[in-house]
Amino acid sequence: MDNESPALELRNISKSFPGARALDDVSLTVASGEVHALVGENGAGKSTLIKIASGVIAPDSGTVSVGGEVVRQSNRRVFQDLGVRVIYQERQIAPDLTVGENVLLDRLPGGRLSVSWRRMMSDASERLGAVGLDLDPRSSVRSLPVAKWQLIELARAVDFGARLIIMDEPTASLSRSEVEQLFEVVARLRERGVAVLYISHHLDEIFQIAETVTVLRDGEQVFTGRVEGLTADALVETMFGQVVHHVDRERRERDPRMAIELDHVSAGTRLRDVSCRIDVGEVVGFTGGIGSGVSELASVIVGASATTGGSVRLAGGRTVSSRTRAANSIAYLPADRKRRALLLDRSTADNLNLAQLAVSGPPLVRPGRGRRIAHDLMMRAGVKSDSAERGVRTLSGGNQQKVVIGRWLDVGCDVLVFDEPTAGIDIPSKLEIYRTLRRLADEGAAVVVCSTDFQEIGLVSDRVLVLRDGRVVGEVDGADATEQRLIDLEMST
Repeated sequence: MDNESPALELRNISKSFPGARALDDVSLTVASGEVHALVGENGAGKSTLIKIASGVIAPDSGTVSVGGEVVRQSNRRVFQDLGVRVIYQERQIAPDLTVGENVLLDRLPGGRLSVSWRRMMSDASERLGAVGLDLDPRSSVRSLPVAKWQLIELARAVDFGARLIIMDEPTASLSRSEVEQLFEVVARLRERGVAVLYISHHLDEIFQIAETVTVLRDGEQVFTGRVEGLTADALVETMFGQVVHHVDRERRERDPRMAIELDHVSAGTRLRDVSCRIDVGEVVGFTGGIGSGVSELASVIVGASATTGGSVRLAGGRTVSSRTRAANSIAYLPADRKRRALLLDRSTADNLNLAQLAVSGPPLVRPGRGRRIAHDLMMRAGVKSDSAERGVRTLSGGNQQKVVIGRWLDVGCDVLVFDEPTAGIDIPSKLEIYRTLRRLADEGAAVVVCSTDFQEIGLVSDRVLVLRDGRVVGEVDGADATEQRLIDLEMST
């Protein structure tokens, strides 16, 4: 195999699925030692291109070359043998195995009938060290935070046979320090001549790490060029074919009635003495780094996790617990939509109707009425799909998130809690979701947004509270909640 040839070369790739053309004549080249960014809105064809580039599926037409060799067999193992590695957006971790077993999950050392455990621990330690992770390979994965899972997957991908590493939203669950750690690993990979195909909705990462960018829109390649000289606004306009307008944050008169109040809430070491009142029609954001307690707070507010001190009270003095959450009309959008919010094997309509069924619990479900309700909710939530009967699994991440939000639009909940509502979705979808949240607040709901994204939390919030180590360390008006201001608050002593 020619080491001077591009690590990956896709030529005139096209791919269709029933009812949809996913890719149309796309060509892309990733040179050895290059970081090549791939961007586009949800549904633009990025996931299909990743699957073709790693041998998961075959293109309808076009050729795939790795290291100058045309690959004629679409098979993951064949592409792995050629040095192609993939870090997927959805975690590929076996929680019941050790750190070492997860690092070498794709290639456990040993013979056909046995595994060399001593060699496995040695190899895993070497790979962990390569990404700056000081972990015992014999320790359990289950007890580690999700951010460490992401770095373990990176350690799995980094070996001396890697020619190309495809990273799909690799920073989605990483803190700022861990993102810098990831970028340092990428820099070392480049020095070794390893190519990186980098997919992210965070454009600041593209400008920081990539040399070249390819933009997909509706399955077509609309731009490939050097990152140097581009601006964020120009790249966004190229991605979506239009100027993207931000959320209208105009202040409106609100009802000063309390909707929900956190009174000195603690949950072990995860939350410590958190207090906040949220009024009817108000959007309040909670933010902080990974491990700050933001996600734990969302779980406590809705009664999914128990408190060890303090209380969460609704209007009228009702106290929230795991047994009274539904009766108290609190809606919850968890961070892990695929595992905790969606029925992936059911239709979009079934998923949209879940909240109605949970609240009213009719003994008989009329299919025709359910379809009409689902179609209306699809339109109001901005779900892009040709049919409510389409499997929700086939929708893009942004549209799946809109489905989860859409199910609560007609239920009449007093309080809506959204944990990482825009993680891993494109810019227009994020702004659509933020507009929906503001509309829900304008209609009389109290909206709580828990997010570790400092860049975006201020776009939708009337107020933002910053957490560190489970404590509130600052509060700022939403209009003043710039990324730098929130970082300063988080770092304050």
